[in-house]
Amino acid sequence: MGPGGMLVFMENERLFSSTELMRAADCTRKALRVYQSRGLIKPVCDVGNRRYDKRALERLKLVVSLRAIDLSLDEIATVLTARDAATGGDKALAAAGEVRHLLARLDERIAGLIKLREELSEARTTLEECSPCPRPVSACGDCATEGKLQSDAARTLLMHTSPPA
Repeated sequence: MGPGGMLVFMENERLFSSTELMRAADCTRKALRVYQSRGLIKPVCDVGNRRYDKRALERLKLVVSLRAIDLSLDEIATVLTARDAATGGDKALAAAGEVRHLLARLDERIAGLIKLREELSEARTTLEECSPCPRPVSACGDCATEGKLQSDAARTLLMHTSPPA
């Protein structure tokens, strides 16, 4: 802040409009408004057209990435608080504990996604192997006998697959 509370910008500092910021971070206008209303993203200039600095762009990219892995806005706020408090002290330790908890939850999600991927891969293999057969997989005694319907994903996917045309 400069004299009288006015924002002072370095001459060569690049400022982004809302549209430029959204495009650079692959974010919708509605999402940006929500993130602003929650205090996750702040413009450096809010007089007339909002302007954002490079820090806001990087922060928005992080928010978009965290939303892509289904973190809630409250969880994202915790991550950002930890990032902002990285200078040390009790606040940083508390935030690190919260981030540790989020990492554990993320590891659980990743493990679940890996399991689902393996099951879908098995289902794909079964479909490819059974493609010459005119019977639906669900009605095929061979598929059941050979254990091709073992995983939940395979059963769900394959039981609802129509026979080849």
